[in-house]
Amino acid sequence: MQIELKWIQREVGLTFVHVTHDQEEALAMADRIAVLAGGRIAQVGTPEEIYRNPRSTHVARFIGETNFIEAKISSIHGALITTLSNAGCFTGRVTDPNWTPVIGDAVKLSIRPEAWRLNANDDENTLTGIIGERTYMGQRIQYWVDTPLGRQQVVEMNPHLIHEPGSDAMVMLHSRKDDVVILKP
Repeated sequence: MQIELKWIQREVGLTFVHVTHDQEEALAMADRIAVLAGGRIAQVGTPEEIYRNPRSTHVARFIGETNFIEAKISSIHGALITTLSNAGCFTGRVTDPNWTPVIGDAVKLSIRPEAWRLNANDDENTLTGIIGERTYMGQRIQYWVDTPLGRQQVVEMNPHLIHEPGSDAMVMLHSRKDDVVILKP
């Protein structure tokens, strides 16, 4: 039905206003999304902009799954900001154009489950943990990894191409700087 509605909208050239609480449906159907918080518009953008660049913890939590990590800003290098958490440093980017962070600010890092990579050969944004649970889902495997920063959700796409660790395995999580979003708490 979603495909049919999108086809009708494009063929006829009409503007649709579709109200839903189903995030996947919103991402799949919309050309633009408005996320509401407390009756006010929290953020407007394309599905990719909203998902990849949430401007608040509410938007990050509302559109898709995410892992939050508490940290403090330790240094600022242009568009990249380094933070210090209880498990080490993480470098990422600020997505709220109306916020200018300063060194010492408490922040929340948002890292999507698919942004974590298991045992990659990478020194960026690393976190060690032990696999607590795993769910095989055909085209992907969902892991819950217990770390010093709490349980992190990790989704590995195309599990047939990776060496898959079992439950209770010690793993190293890695995330690219572009995949770490720094938000006001």
